Amino acid sequence: MSRTIAAATLAALSSQHIRWLIFAKVEFDFATLAFNSSLESKVFDGDTYLGAGSLGNVSQAVESSGLDPAEYKITFSGVNDTVLSAAATEDYLNKRAIVHVAVLDEFDAIIGEPFIWFEGLTDSVDVKYGKQSTIVVNIRDRLTDWSRRRISRYTDGEQQSLHTGDKGLEFVTEVASRDIVWPAREWFRNNS
Repeated sequence: MSRTIAAATLAALSSQHIRWLIFAKVEFDFATLAFNSSLESKVFDGDTYLGAGSLGNVSQAVESSGLDPAEYKITFSGVNDTVLSAAATEDYLNKRAIVHVAVLDEFDAIIGEPFIWFEGLTDSVDVKYGKQSTIVVNIRDRLTDWSRRRISRYTDGEQQSLHTGDKGLEFVTEVASRDIVWPAREWFRNNS
């Protein structure tokens, strides 16, 4: 994955002591979970990321020079019961998830611009109820879909779902069940 990192951020990354701030966001239909790794809420890119240590864990992002698919886990802790029950029952598949990393100065101000650590789509969600309830979101990157089979039936129904009103495959079932002799018998009669 290529990244654009601001010059001020690159300069801060070369210092001896680096302080990080992680912004994690998952855009579900029922709610957008946006948390940061600090103890207070932060506004980034127009969204408010809740703090108070609500971001439990982000798995390590691994990059390779090949086309190997990657999977990540984000653990949200301290989530209210309404969001927990929605996460357990609502549709969570293929929702956008993104994690940004910011470098902080000694006054907790962001140096430069936060950069994308990883981005992908949700694959599964595990909800754990208890004294410290958590939501674990498994995320896969786009390369995971490359190995997935794409099955196309080339039927009128599928064509209508993709392009409403298109008549290109309207008679495909009739053609499939019809015996076609090529060339036709008339051609042999006329050319003999």
